[in-house]
Amino acid sequence: MKKLKCKSCSKVWYVEDMEQDSQTSCPFCGESIKKEIQFDNIDSFDKAIYATVKMAGIDILKTPSKLSAYMMDTAPNFKNEIRFILKNISSKYANDIFKAFSDDTQDVNEIFFRIRQRLIDEDLASEKWTDIVCNSFKNASLMIRGINPHVVMCGEIKDIPVEFEPTVSKPKPAVNNHSSSNVLGSYKQTISKPKPIINNYSLLDIFDRSKCGSNAFWKLLKDGTLIIEGSGNMYDYKWNNNFFTKADWNRDRDKIKKVEIGTGIINIGEHAFYRCSSLLSVKLPDSLQTIGKYAFWDCKSLSSVKLPDNLQTVGYYAFHGCSSLLSVKLPDNLQTVESEAFGDCKSLLSVKLPGNLQTLGRGVFIGCVSLKEIRIPTKARKNMDNWDGHWKDGCDAKIIYEV
Repeated sequence: MKKLKCKSCSKVWYVEDMEQDSQTSCPFCGESIKKEIQFDNIDSFDKAIYATVKMAGIDILKTPSKLSAYMMDTAPNFKNEIRFILKNISSKYANDIFKAFSDDTQDVNEIFFRIRQRLIDEDLASEKWTDIVCNSFKNASLMIRGINPHVVMCGEIKDIPVEFEPTVSKPKPAVNNHSSSNVLGSYKQTISKPKPIINNYSLLDIFDRSKCGSNAFWKLLKDGTLIIEGSGNMYDYKWNNNFFTKADWNRDRDKIKKVEIGTGIINIGEHAFYRCSSLLSVKLPDSLQTIGKYAFWDCKSLSSVKLPDNLQTVGYYAFHGCSSLLSVKLPDNLQTVESEAFGDCKSLLSVKLPGNLQTLGRGVFIGCVSLKEIRIPTKARKNMDNWDGHWKDGCDAKIIYEV
């Protein structure tokens, strides 16, 4: 087993010997682990791009046609990828690609993620070839900086002796609601060797992970649990400069069955979990104050959600289209529910509005065809003049004023 220490944040994690070469970045801060680039032959497209830029100079990236022509001579084994560049990588992408190769550019992942989205959403390019080419450009840009995405190293690496215990058939105690088979040193019925851990989760059990806010991080477990940890606000994911930015986990949204947001997160970003069609349950922290626009839009399998007591705002379209949602309890301290927040929740049966509700948007329950009654407590009635006059639009539920 190897002990790795990140030079940037000084955090430590553990990996199996065989997994050392698959470690490309720190799981805590996301910084890349650097190593001198060395390869004997050009056997992948990212290496071909890297070799071209090294030989022809970085300015060749400003003219995709010249880049394609040069690579057709120097890397003929990658004709399909080169043709994709010639056909799809126009001048509107060239400046961003050039920027990604510049020394002062930090967020290379973000640049190529946005290029990918524009190619697929605006230019209707093949998703398969878009992924191949964008990932190759991204990897080549890292190589230019001396970071090799194929191997890894640098950071502090130490060998950790591992003693193998005989298999022990003992019950697996729960640790934070997760089996201790994920925890270093726990008993296992079929595996006698400890797994490396990151915040109680085995590195082998993590499907993907990255950053989702200035101080917020996410990881997607192989069992379909998406975990958000850290503090402060999550990023908003929305239209910006004519293209739409999606959350990193959106590409695997059909795998997500459960969302757990840890204490310290105060805002769920716009479009954070939209169209996660397999999402069944959500665990929200007491620290949460705002659920952003479209946050759970079109999560068709979500059947219930408990909103925390300190929640202040439910944004526009936040739960719109959650057609399996049977019940939702709105906390008494909730101040604002924006327009169509629960629109088209076709299975919702009843709702009680919170006593301190100050603002209620237009058509909040529009299309809720199963909604039979909306209860309004006496305390809330004094604020009704501030509510949108069309808040009941599109909903035939009976209004019951509680005494």
